[in-house]
Amino acid sequence: MRLRRLLARVVAFAMLTGGLVVVAAAPAAAAPAGVIAEPSSDGALYTRAPITFGGTMSGATRMVVAVSDRVGKLWWHSDGTWGDYEGQDARLDGSGSWSFTWPNPEPGDYLVQAKATAADGSIDTALPYRRFTVVDLPATLGTPAGAVAEPTAGTVTRAGATMTMRGVGQASSGVTWAALTIFERDTGDFWHADGTWGAFEMLPVTIDSPGATRVTWRYDWTPPREGDYWVAIRTRDAQGVTAVSASVPLFTDATPPVVTVAAGQAAYPALHPITWTGAVTDNRGAASVRVAIMDRVSKLWWRNDGTWGDYQDRPATLTGPATGKSWTVSATGQMSFTGAGWSFSWVPPAPGSYGLAVLSNDASGRPDAAHPWVPFTVSPPAPDASPPTGAITDPAGGQGFASPDIRMRGTATDDVAVANVFAGVQDRDTGKWWQANGTWGGVKWFPATVTGETWSYDWHAPAAGHYVLAARIVDTAGKEVTRWQSFDHDPGTNGRYVTLLMSRSQWAATDGLCRPLRGAVPLDEAARQFKARGFAATGTVVVDRTLDQGRQCLSELVDYANWADLAGLRDTYGWTFVSHSMSYRDMTLLTPADQRAESCGSLTPLAAHGHTRAWGLFIYPNDKQTAQIQQDVVSTCFAFGRKYGTGLNTPPGTPGGLAAPYFQSTWSIPGGKCADQTLPCSRWVPSPNGVNDYAYASPDRLADFLKGYPGSWRSLQAYRFVRGTHIVNPGQGESWDCNGSDWRTHWTGSAEAYCLTDFLTALSAARGQATVADPATVAESWGRGALASVL
Repeated sequence: MRLRRLLARVVAFAMLTGGLVVVAAAPAAAAPAGVIAEPSSDGALYTRAPITFGGTMSGATRMVVAVSDRVGKLWWHSDGTWGDYEGQDARLDGSGSWSFTWPNPEPGDYLVQAKATAADGSIDTALPYRRFTVVDLPATLGTPAGAVAEPTAGTVTRAGATMTMRGVGQASSGVTWAALTIFERDTGDFWHADGTWGAFEMLPVTIDSPGATRVTWRYDWTPPREGDYWVAIRTRDAQGVTAVSASVPLFTDATPPVVTVAAGQAAYPALHPITWTGAVTDNRGAASVRVAIMDRVSKLWWRNDGTWGDYQDRPATLTGPATGKSWTVSATGQMSFTGAGWSFSWVPPAPGSYGLAVLSNDASGRPDAAHPWVPFTVSPPAPDASPPTGAITDPAGGQGFASPDIRMRGTATDDVAVANVFAGVQDRDTGKWWQANGTWGGVKWFPATVTGETWSYDWHAPAAGHYVLAARIVDTAGKEVTRWQSFDHDPGTNGRYVTLLMSRSQWAATDGLCRPLRGAVPLDEAARQFKARGFAATGTVVVDRTLDQGRQCLSELVDYANWADLAGLRDTYGWTFVSHSMSYRDMTLLTPADQRAESCGSLTPLAAHGHTRAWGLFIYPNDKQTAQIQQDVVSTCFAFGRKYGTGLNTPPGTPGGLAAPYFQSTWSIPGGKCADQTLPCSRWVPSPNGVNDYAYASPDRLADFLKGYPGSWRSLQAYRFVRGTHIVNPGQGESWDCNGSDWRTHWTGSAEAYCLTDFLTALSAARGQATVADPATVAESWGRGALASVL
C-alpha cells in the first residue's frame, strides 16, 4: 500500500508538471526583437475572414511572419499551399509597428510566428509566437451564425472535472445573445442550469462584447457523470433572429483504464534484455502505458541517462488495437484504443532486486487505479557460451556502386552482449587490405559504429575495382565471427539504367469530397523537386481516367492528372509516359480481343496527346498477368510488360537476362510501419484499407537502388508523396506521419504513400550515378526498339 501511495503521488506530480519548459530570457543586448500584439494571447478564436496579425519590433529592418498548422506541422505558403517553412514579409509603418494579413484562413488550429531581422541579417533569438484557432464561420457577415470551438468533435473529458466551452458568434447587425444546449444521447435529456436533467433548456453563455458583429463566448460546465453528449450554440442578432450551430459530439469519462502485465519470470540474468508485455483496456480509449523501474534496495529509480535517482518513467510500446477493439484519434492527433497490447524491454545493468511499475492513462487523462507492480531479481550473468551472430545487409552480394562514398551496414547480436564490430575492405584482385593512410597492405580492421543491434561503416573507394567487405563481430567474452560480402565500385553511368515510374499519374491524395488533403504533395511539385535532383520520372497512364478538363477522383481517395497536366509534366520537367491500360481492367478476365483493346489500344490516344514513347512498357493493372497474355498480345505492341519483383533487369542474351515474353521486373516502394521499434507505429499504423503490414522503406535503401548497377536496368515504382502529419479516424481516409528529421519515426497508413522528404534524400544521394531513362530508351539499347517503327 505504501508503494501504491508513492506511485499515486508521483503520477499526480508528473501530470501537474509535465510539458512545462522554462526558457531563459535573451539578454537585453540580443537585438533585434519582436512582439506579437494580435493575437494578444494564446487561444484566440477567428473565423474564415482575413486575419490581421500585428505587433512591434526594435533593432530590426524587417519582420517575417509565418503561419503553421499545429497538428499537421506544415507552414502556409503564399500560393495557398502548405509545406516546409515559408515566411512572409510584414508591412512596416516606419514607427516600429508591423502587420500582416492572412487572406484565406481555413478551420483548424494554428500558430503564428514573428521573426524580427536586422540589417546585418541577425534575427531575434527568442522568436515570439501565438496559438490560435479558426472556426468554420463565413468570412462575410450576414445572418446570425455560431460555432463551438471547444470542445472539438470527439473530445473525451473527465466526469466531475470542470471544463470550459468556447466558441464564436457573428451577425451583421450584432450578436446580442447566445446560449448552449447540452443534450445527453442515452436519455434524451438536456442539461439544466440548476444542475438537473430534463426537457429542452438553453444555457446563456458569457459573451465578450455583446452587440459586436463578431463575438467570442464561454461557458463552464462540470459534467456530473459519464455520458455521450451533443453540444450546440444558438446565436441571436439585434433583430431577434436566432440561428443554431452544428452539434459537436462530446464524451465524458468516469472509468479509469485497466492495465495488466503478463506473467513473467521471477529472476533474470544481468546484461540480458528483459521484455515485459501486457494489455490495457478502457471504455473510452487508453492513450498510453508508461513504466518505471525501481531498485528495491536503494529505492532509486532507473533514469533515461542510465543512472539511478529521482522517479522517471518512460513510454511502453503500444502494439495497436486488440482483435475486435476500436481506436480513435483526437483533434490533436492523439490515438487511443479500447483495447491494446503493450511491450517494454530493459537490459539490467547489474545483479540486484528490482521492481517494475506500470501506469496507464486514458483519453481523458484519467490514470489507472491499480498501478501494477512486478518485483523481480537479477542474477550475475551466466558464462558466455556462444559466439555472436550477425550479417552484412549492405552491400548486397556483388552490388555495384557508382559513388565512391559507400555506407556498409549490418546486424550484430549475442546471447550476452556484443563488444565491438570491426570492418575491413580487401581488394579482390590484389588480395591487399585497405589501410588508414590510404594505401593497401596487410590485414587491417577499423571500428564500425554500433547502434543497438545494427552497425555501419563508411568507406571511400579510391578507384574503380572489385572489393570484399569483411565484418568481424566480437562479444564481451572475446568470441567472434566474421562475415564477408563482395561488391564493386564502377564510377561510370554507361549501361547503368534507372527508371522511376509514377503509378497511374496520381495527382494527390484527397478526402471523400475529392479535395486535396493538406500535406498531400501535388504531382507537379514532386516533378519540380525530382528535376532539381537530376531525375525525370515516367508516369503511367490509365487512359479512361485521364480527362480533358478537371481531374477524375475515385473512391480510392486520389485524383488523377488530366491530359493538360501530363503535357505540362512532359514539357516542363522532361517526363515521359507509358500505358497503364485503357480502363484498368483485369487482363486475365478478358477475351484476347479485349486484351488487345485494353493494352495495344491504349497507345493510340496516348500518341494523339503527344506521348509517343508509351510503347516501352505496359503496366498490367493490379499486376494481373500471365505469360500467355504477355506472349500473344502485349509483347506484340510493347517492348516490355511490368511484373512486380526485385526491380533488377539485365540485357537479353546475358545470364538471367530479359527474354521472351519480355516481362520486366519493377520494385514498388513500400510505405508502412515505422522502423523505430520503440514506437507504436512499428507495430501498427492506421490504414484506410484496415491493415498495412508493410515496413516503411529506408531512404538509404532507395538511394542504393537508384544508384543503379553496371550492365543492368533498375525499375522503381512510386505512387504519391505526403508531408507533415495527417491522422484521421477510421473510415475518414488516409493517415501518415512524416514529421521530424529521423526517417525511422515516419510511417504511412497506405502502402502506396511515402514521405517526400525521405524520397528527396534518396534522390540527392543517388544523383548522377546512373542514366535515368524511360523504358523505351532501354528497349532501344537492348534490341527491343523495333516496335517503335511498327506502331
